[in-house]
Amino acid sequence: MDINKPIETKYKVEVADKSKRKRVIKENITKKALRKHPIPIKGKTVDCKVVLLPIDIPIYHLNNGRTRARQRSHIIDNDHKDNYFKDALENNKQQNIQHKILVDLAQVSKSDIYAELKRKAEFRDDSPLLLDSNGVVINGNRRLSSIRELYKSDPKKFQKFKHVPCAIIEQFLDDKQIKQIENHIQVRKEFKQEYDWISLALEVKEEKDILGVPFSQIAVDMGKSEEAIKRNYELISLIDKCLINDYKDEGNYDLIKNQEQIWKNTIERANKQGIKPVEKEAIFKFARMVSLNSGKFETRDYSINNALQKKSSLEDAVSFFKKYHNLKSTAKKEGDPDDPLSDLNVKNTLDISIVDKIPVKKNSSDLILKCVDYLLNKKDFSAARKYSKDALSKIEAMNYMKYPEKDRKEIEKNLNKIISKSEKIIDGKLK
Repeated sequence: MDINKPIETKYKVEVADKSKRKRVIKENITKKALRKHPIPIKGKTVDCKVVLLPIDIPIYHLNNGRTRARQRSHIIDNDHKDNYFKDALENNKQQNIQHKILVDLAQVSKSDIYAELKRKAEFRDDSPLLLDSNGVVINGNRRLSSIRELYKSDPKKFQKFKHVPCAIIEQFLDDKQIKQIENHIQVRKEFKQEYDWISLALEVKEEKDILGVPFSQIAVDMGKSEEAIKRNYELISLIDKCLINDYKDEGNYDLIKNQEQIWKNTIERANKQGIKPVEKEAIFKFARMVSLNSGKFETRDYSINNALQKKSSLEDAVSFFKKYHNLKSTAKKEGDPDDPLSDLNVKNTLDISIVDKIPVKKNSSDLILKCVDYLLNKKDFSAARKYSKDALSKIEAMNYMKYPEKDRKEIEKNLNKIISKSEKIIDGKLK
């Protein structure tokens, strides 16, 4: 979904007053409860009463892990404050934006929730929405957005969507408990819900940094290993650093949403057994360089990333950029208690001060490709001879080419560079 050009939706959210929502829910629980539905709450299974509610009564949960990245894009594109969605649960404007996001997500998911509901034209009674006592949807936001949209498009055909079965959690829940329920239902692998890779990492970050949930508990709630949770946290932390320092666009996850393999491979490689701290920093630095120049290489981005990040190539790659940028070491003596980086240099050939100084710049794809070319051919002792023959062949071929007026200055500039660099090689390497 392009937030700048949001999809057109027919349904318009008109948030029912909170007191009205509570009253309608309470009346239905008291008089019209259909059955009970088991929900895991605080480590126990609680039978929640299921009621049939008008589709206008529930409101979307805006602190939704699945929509967080898209909300962030909207905030950035429209210069809103960071809490634009967080503090606007009862606001029609934010609820309508959330509706558009959810309708789109319902159609791009693997299961295509929207298409399935459209085809069946009825809502499964055994899979009710999950609401708190205030009418906020804890689980089922995409399904609610879909039936609202379908009903509005054709009330007669989709008359069964005028009301929706909802399981109501009557007891008070704090933010941590709501997240635990969401994770159990939505994220755990056996439920096969499609959290995109950025949203899942952001969910881990929020629970750890904002709610203060330990990694071990997040792992239990999400049905994943603690190591996987820690890696997701490290993943989003590295991406945030890249967006802030390199892209100069904090929180704009749209910029890296198509780079999943680059970042996941990076975290996996950085955490392999035997990888030293300074090597890890080099791996992270190269990922940031490739990310910022993504789409400008002659091959797939992750292939470039992999070539730079191989453990056996790290020292040569760092040396290449050190020489190119004429970087000088500022590392202090080994074991200096006043230097927090000194331990990273002990018994390592890589210099953390050099790794830190390697610049991450846009429009440096040619330089990165040169480094990769060097790494791939460094063990080929005849590579220099082959390169010289290829260069000569191309120069000779230029004798038979045309030189458009608009290109002549650039051609002359490039040829002069070739002469200069050739002379340096001859004087420095061949004499």
